[in-house]
Amino acid sequence: MIKLNRLVFFDFGASLASLQNFNKVIKIVFMQNKRLKNLHDVSKLLKLLSPPRRLLLVCLLMESERCVNDLMEELGTTLGNISQHLNVLLKAGIIKKRREGIHIYCSIADPKIVKLIKTLHQLYCPKMFR
Repeated sequence: MIKLNRLVFFDFGASLASLQNFNKVIKIVFMQNKRLKNLHDVSKLLKLLSPPRRLLLVCLLMESERCVNDLMEELGTTLGNISQHLNVLLKAGIIKKRREGIHIYCSIADPKIVKLIKTLHQLYCPKMFR
């Protein structure tokens, strides 16, 4: 008897056909788990980008690397607010930071984010803002 993800398989002689069927079942279960993980990852990413100010931050960083002070001015918010958003994005691996003297610069770290934001930009941003 073999247990796999709450499924129980009985081995009645392990013929070649039954082994091939078992391998197919293993592949199906593996692919379902992989799809669920991918869905979970996408869901987490979209949740991270759901606050409008955070999404705007990422959009600004798509244009070029920016200093935290410049981001604060462009978004018209406080350093504390910008720092919170940047830390969430940093922990998720979406952005990266580098220090140059007293200034901290941020840029996009994940190429998948670049593709996602470009697609969203094409779908939702008016032509005058491109």
